[in-house]
Amino acid sequence: MRRWHALLFTALVLLASALACSRNPALRGARETPATFYVDCAVGNDAFSGRSQAQPWRTLARAAQAQLHPGDQLLLRRGCTFDEPLRAAWRGTEAAPVLIGSYGEGARPRLTRPAANGAIVEITGQHLVVEHLEVSAAAHPPPDSRPDCPTGWRVGFSLTDASHVTLRHVRASALTAGVFVDEGSSHNRVTHSELVDNTYLSVNTPGGDDDSGAFGVLLNGDHNVVSHNLFAGNAAFCSFDYGQDGASVEIFGGSHNLIHHNVSYDLAAFVELGSLEGRVASHNTLAYNLYVNRQRGEGDFLIVRGHGEPFGPTPHTRALNNTVYMAPRYGSGVVCMACSPSLLTLTNNILWVEGTAIYADAPFAESHNLVWSSGARPRLELHGFALDRSSRVADPRLRDPQRGDFTPTSDSPARASGARWPLHSALAVDLAGQPLPDDGQLDVGAFSYRELLTQRSNR
Repeated sequence: MRRWHALLFTALVLLASALACSRNPALRGARETPATFYVDCAVGNDAFSGRSQAQPWRTLARAAQAQLHPGDQLLLRRGCTFDEPLRAAWRGTEAAPVLIGSYGEGARPRLTRPAANGAIVEITGQHLVVEHLEVSAAAHPPPDSRPDCPTGWRVGFSLTDASHVTLRHVRASALTAGVFVDEGSSHNRVTHSELVDNTYLSVNTPGGDDDSGAFGVLLNGDHNVVSHNLFAGNAAFCSFDYGQDGASVEIFGGSHNLIHHNVSYDLAAFVELGSLEGRVASHNTLAYNLYVNRQRGEGDFLIVRGHGEPFGPTPHTRALNNTVYMAPRYGSGVVCMACSPSLLTLTNNILWVEGTAIYADAPFAESHNLVWSSGARPRLELHGFALDRSSRVADPRLRDPQRGDFTPTSDSPARASGARWPLHSALAVDLAGQPLPDDGQLDVGAFSYRELLTQRSNR
């Protein structure tokens, strides 16, 4: 009898353990072989298993119901257009993220229809990788939107209560925000993607100083990284309040975000920061970015606000080793309102600006910058102070900015004239991928002198 009791007890323990594993995705994912599920808009069938290319599902609604575990993959057929949203609430792990991507040949899978909340891809999970997808709301504008003035909330990739999500090699266009990282979403990455031609204003009302949009990335969360992306054409041109509005990256209430190694060809701002009650945008850093505006239209590289300013303050903003090239005689390189040393640090930047290179109504932490314009007399509106002695009004002698080569020449004053600041692994190379020196002064700007780097690396 005792032996029978012992066997029964052992069986109950094993059953309880199995049930616990089945209810715990992390444990179950660690034990099972990762699975791959397929979705094909042409030949798929939601009655299929979805477990092979010969048995794919047809809709994203069916895919969203899948029980994906750590290490699993959901792949959409290339060349497909899905006129429906995708909801991604799965949870992977750091070692085994859930991957959402593509398979086959041809153009990236395209998603076009937003959900009721305006998001085409709604991400609420953790430890996800989303790659090789394209989103656009051009076919589904908001009901009240006009062709000559697109207005309304349309988002390509929306991250809500999401963490440790990587968006890479995606494309987003014809939206209010290509990527929206909501408050409460942290430690996410947007990288190696194209965020272009987003032109929708989220708010457009006469008066009130409240118009906003459009954005490549809208950051309301903390500790996120935006890197190695292409931004272009992210601007709206029918704002009642401003005429034109938009930004490659809008940081609104988000802190400790890092914006690095991006290229932006835009008529709007590169980065604009704002705070709201209870959510101060602080300790955000821009490093090794290139911002170019060659067209007619107003654009700004960086806009920060201090105490007393609407949507201020945005303290401890740092702009380090960026290159700015602005041909129009409108807009500004850097705008610092209610400025102070604790509000903005501007170091090692090249500001070639035909409009106003720097506007600051009070002193801030500025050093080792190169400021220039084609007329050799860049406009500086510095109230109550002058450029630091380490900064220069001088031709940076870039190789060929008209043709897109912004690297310094051998006689450039940018060479080895920058301040040293603490680097970490993400910032160990310049915008061209050249390793930075381990010691000594940095070059000014987003690009380092190539031959000099070769000499340094051979020492």
